[in-house]
Amino acid sequence: MKNLFSIGEVSKIKGVIIKALRYYHKMGILIPRHIDNTTGYRYYSIDQFILYVSRDKGKTWDYVKEVKDDN
Repeated sequence: MKNLFSIGEVSKIKGVIIKALRYYHKMGILIPRHIDNTTGYRYYSIDQFILYVSRDKGKTWDYVKEVKDDN
């Protein structure tokens, strides 16, 4: 199983625009697991998808951030 997904892959899988993912990073809501120092590319792990799915299921971003901060 793949460990990290590029921002483009996350965008396609979750159906969210890349600009939104960058905004969530800026706001501290969905911080990439890894950022390549050379290219600046963002990579996300599967557990971060679970947090995003929580948002899809009607949870607020405050709730998602609280869960993320607790883990």
